[in-house]
Amino acid sequence: MDGPMTLLVLTPNGAAAETGCDSVVLLLRDGADGQGGGFLGIQRDHAPAALALADGPVRASLGGKDVLRLSIGGGFASVRDNVVTVLTDRVTEEAW
Repeated sequence: MDGPMTLLVLTPNGAAAETGCDSVVLLLRDGADGQGGGFLGIQRDHAPAALALADGPVRASLGGKDVLRLSIGGGFASVRDNVVTVLTDRVTEEAW
């Protein structure tokens, strides 16, 4: 392993969070046909992806321990070169 991935959470007001991690879990939005959705886990060297996100949790962990737990108001995410970038209008911290 060459080091951790990066999770970057951006809002219209700027960066809400940035952390190193070895996994990220996102809640995907349902498709127009009502199919799909559910949680997606992302680890190092994940294939590039563009994702539509539902309102819900974003979790990042390192070494099996949560390093970031947020709740977002939906949005979009991109995965590329071990960087997960989340674009959302609303971010709140989840209770630990």
